[in-house]
Amino acid sequence: MENWNKITTSRVVNIFRNITHECWGLDVHFYDKFGVSQNKGLQFQNPLCSLIHSNKKTAEECLLFRKCNFRGLNGPHKTFVCNFYENLKLIAVPITVKDNIIGSMVCSGLQFPITGEQKEESIRRLTKLGFPETELLMRYNRIKMSDSLTEKYVLRFMKMVIKDISSWCKILFDEDGIKKEQALLIDLKHQGKYKNIFGTSIPMKEIINRLHLIENSESPVLILGETGTGKELIATAIHYNSVRKDKPFVIQNCSAFSDTILSSELFGHEKGAFTGAVSEKKGIFEIANRGTLFLDEIGDLSINVQGKLLRVLENGTFYRVGGTVEREVDVRIITATNKNLLEMVEKGLFRRDLLFRINTIRIKIPPLRERRDDIKPLFFKFLIHYMKEKDIGKKILNPDLIKILIEHDWKGNVRELKNSVESLVTMSSKSATIEPEHLHLEGANTDPSGSLKSNHDKSNKLRDVVSSTDMVMVRNALQKANWNKTRASRILGISRASLIRRIEKYSISKEKRKTNNGFVT
Repeated sequence: MENWNKITTSRVVNIFRNITHECWGLDVHFYDKFGVSQNKGLQFQNPLCSLIHSNKKTAEECLLFRKCNFRGLNGPHKTFVCNFYENLKLIAVPITVKDNIIGSMVCSGLQFPITGEQKEESIRRLTKLGFPETELLMRYNRIKMSDSLTEKYVLRFMKMVIKDISSWCKILFDEDGIKKEQALLIDLKHQGKYKNIFGTSIPMKEIINRLHLIENSESPVLILGETGTGKELIATAIHYNSVRKDKPFVIQNCSAFSDTILSSELFGHEKGAFTGAVSEKKGIFEIANRGTLFLDEIGDLSINVQGKLLRVLENGTFYRVGGTVEREVDVRIITATNKNLLEMVEKGLFRRDLLFRINTIRIKIPPLRERRDDIKPLFFKFLIHYMKEKDIGKKILNPDLIKILIEHDWKGNVRELKNSVESLVTMSSKSATIEPEHLHLEGANTDPSGSLKSNHDKSNKLRDVVSSTDMVMVRNALQKANWNKTRASRILGISRASLIRRIEKYSISKEKRKTNNGFVT
């Protein structure tokens, strides 16, 4: 069943509609295979057409003329051009899905040079129907005249757009379970350059709208959001759709190093500046010159490094560690954090002047639990990706699984969902179906008929349950990373400093065990 509302309001159609009107003064409309208009609430922009459709009689005449001409769409690849009403021209192209015509896209309002007599005859006829002659003259004079090549360009443009629409409709018509769910991703395909940012929820659409608004900006951007929400993905999209897109894009995690090493990473160092500095080194500010630098986890910067960063942002100058030469750079800064920087300012942990400097444009990404409309399309995106990657054929999906996914809190956000889907595909690889028991989620009930058995049975206090779960996750991550704190923090999706605080808080230590040869490790 054709979803005309999604077709007529899709991003690609809106862009096409705006371009054709701006360049050629055309209106873009859609009609189903019976010639019924599918343009609810859409107003005509062509000066003469908008006047004609303000009168019930002439509007009905125009629509009837269109419907009669749609009989020319008698083949899957047939298009036609005709003079249809008051010296205007119409171009109609069928929309086909699997060689079946489901309707047509129509561009109307083209006007090739006409004689003064033709113009006077049209004005005379419309005047008799009640339109003021002066208004008609003004409208005619506002219509953009087209040369002989316009028709060719418009037709070619229409076919490109319809190819995209037809591809989408094929997905809507597909009866296969997983492919049918892909229809949820159609709006995302029409986001064009931002198609890698998935989300059909209102908050994500607002973020994408904001990204479009800041494309020509050079101002610093602060991205806020919990761990795993996709802050790096947003930062990448900002850079590669900015005026600096052909210049370097450098990413630096501010929690990965100590102050001395981080200063060296950011600003570089001179030979002999500290032990181990056997040669001079460029910092990432120099490497990112004329490009964009993304500073992740900026809330973990020390006050000392914050001061050095503020100098670069304000003056575009800095000194290498151990250096005396002032260096200049032109770098756009994008920062991100999962912390409340305003609270840190009040506690004296973050410089207020630096916050003002980096907070020129702010983008806040809501956690996945606050945009549950995105869980299902994201799940199918990851599911299709991993099934293709692992070369797994079609499977039947238990609908109870979707319910479990939507109800889960996703404390690790999109990163947790992605990792869970990868595990799900692996665990179900030998099965003909994908069942809830193949899904491993912390604290989730994967038995829809049973009761949830977790730490809640042992304690009624939320604080105790959260602490217990937190401690187990930290210990498991450390064991999986062979007690490498940097790798463990990446597994958990937190900063290394946050991991160390948790290790100290829960007094977690490496367990000693005997090996086969009797040694203790």
